[in-house]
Amino acid sequence: MDVDKVAFYPRLLTILEDLSNAHFVSLDFELSGIASKQPGTSRQKQTIQDRYVEAKEAAERYRIIQVGLTCVGQCDDAGAEEYVVKTSNFPLNPSLDLDVGKELDLERIFSFQSGAVDFLLRNNFDLSQPFTRGISYLSRVEAITAKQKAKDRGDKSRFDDIEIAEDDVQTTQFLDKVRSEIKEWQKDSKSDELLIMSRTLHWEKVTTPDLSSFDRRLVHQLVRAEYKNELMTMGRHNCIIIKGVDLLREARYQKERMKRVKAQIARLTGFRWIIEALAGGSLHDIELPWFAKDPVDGSDIFFDEQDFSARLNRAKAHLKTRRPVLVGHNLFTDLIYLYHSFIGKLPDTVSEFRTRIHDLFPTIVDTKYLATHNCGNINPASSLEQIEETLRTQETPVIHTHPYHTKYVNKEAFHEAGYDSLLTARVMILLSANLEAAGTYVPEVADMRATSPSDEDYDTAPEEFDDQPLGEGPDGNGPTPIDDLKMGRSQTKQKTINDLKAEIQAVANSTGPKSSSKSRKKANASRITSSSRFATGTMFDALVDEDLPQERPVQSNKASHQKKSSLDPTAPSFGSPSWRTKRTSDFRVATASQKKDKDNEVQPLMPPFECDFWRVYANKLRVFGTVERFLDLDPLRAG
Repeated sequence: MDVDKVAFYPRLLTILEDLSNAHFVSLDFELSGIASKQPGTSRQKQTIQDRYVEAKEAAERYRIIQVGLTCVGQCDDAGAEEYVVKTSNFPLNPSLDLDVGKELDLERIFSFQSGAVDFLLRNNFDLSQPFTRGISYLSRVEAITAKQKAKDRGDKSRFDDIEIAEDDVQTTQFLDKVRSEIKEWQKDSKSDELLIMSRTLHWEKVTTPDLSSFDRRLVHQLVRAEYKNELMTMGRHNCIIIKGVDLLREARYQKERMKRVKAQIARLTGFRWIIEALAGGSLHDIELPWFAKDPVDGSDIFFDEQDFSARLNRAKAHLKTRRPVLVGHNLFTDLIYLYHSFIGKLPDTVSEFRTRIHDLFPTIVDTKYLATHNCGNINPASSLEQIEETLRTQETPVIHTHPYHTKYVNKEAFHEAGYDSLLTARVMILLSANLEAAGTYVPEVADMRATSPSDEDYDTAPEEFDDQPLGEGPDGNGPTPIDDLKMGRSQTKQKTINDLKAEIQAVANSTGPKSSSKSRKKANASRITSSSRFATGTMFDALVDEDLPQERPVQSNKASHQKKSSLDPTAPSFGSPSWRTKRTSDFRVATASQKKDKDNEVQPLMPPFECDFWRVYANKLRVFGTVERFLDLDPLRAG
């Protein structure tokens, strides 16, 4: 599902609900540039600190221009454990609206890297989309800065006085004339206010140009210094208004002004609301009327305030109880960009960065580390596409696509953030289940327990596995560790990606909007015939345009002249059917980590997040090309 600036707030409530109920959430970014090696740079391996400084400088220069988000639900339907994925693609606007920037006194400077632009264009990325359809956002630091600047503008005593030179005759004469004007106005108080419009005062015949910025500051300074508790000044276009002080009125004015600024900042927070939900931040300033818009054209629609309020409060309560597990591929760089874009200034050291990230996201899984944990000193093939390709014939756990999020059911769109986040979610589910079934992490857990026998925070999930060690793939395009792992698993049926797509499409057709026979035939005819995406001549040949049934748009009351209640279950923007998730307040999965089918074959599931498996694999970021090779986010392990 594509969610642009028009659809963002109408769909935000449902997204927050999905985040609050998700088993885990996978993220992927497309960037306007990345760190690059400078000429003359040493070819020796960097330290993690060196790599962090390099990525930090890039994050401060470039911006996130697209975000992919996949919410994964774990549902139990008639005893069959399955996973449901909801994938959304968000274009982000790296710039600030000109009017907004002026009003909030904010400026944002960013760059595009020529290599990144070329890469994006070769992958059919529309570079105009972030600016024409992109969702705005403010980081936490930008929001604080905007609020402080608004307060400063209301506190005129904070302005520094202008020092007037003794030989500046014209300025001295101008101030004397303003004093005379004020005295005359106070004597003859027919008007409640005095307008200072130019250096030529009203009793003089010679005209001069309008007040300059310097002149305005002089008038403000004069009144502030000599009539502090008696008069006040206000700037209006090309003049200065002087009027009597009304302390109560001034207090009300400043309060209303700050209220407007706060509301504007809240709405401009934009995509950061999703990051706040993931990081356990405050969602207090979200306003219900934001959701009452048509996601297609942004027009107002009818909404049930009690329903919206109950749903939002429920989502807030769930998110406060536990933060969603955050998953990504090659997360080290993405987390640096995320922090700079949505949180604030990056710390100088990777150690401090690690602490702050762990505070925001207590449980993080890097699927690149998951796939290369036992690779030793060799760098195996570990791109997202390569890892997901090795798992395509694995038929369990079962993964379904939610019927309102079918954009990628019959379409491959590599390097589109939404699609890559979906691949990351698939790798997370299939690979973790695979590794759990093999049980190769158990000896490592035993070593951990031997060094810290008092640690009882984790339990090993019940398991049955073959004692097959992970292989080590060669550098380059050789087999990944997953290839060797698959040899030790019980024999499974071979299933092509076409079969998987057919199953997913069947779910969408049975539960989602019905498509015509003609459109279904067209979709079937255009599907990729090979189970491998690399079977085509180029990566662009694998991108197909499908005539698929998409989510049903909500009709606005302007078009239908009928009020559409948010309680309507057919409205995907407000109440799309959710997965049934077994979840308690401490986020422990209520089902066993493995089940057996009628043939007594192991049916692997993802291991629960509180078990020993994640003690080995979670909170570790793979950073190839460095001395340390990974960054441990766990403060207990990192020391």
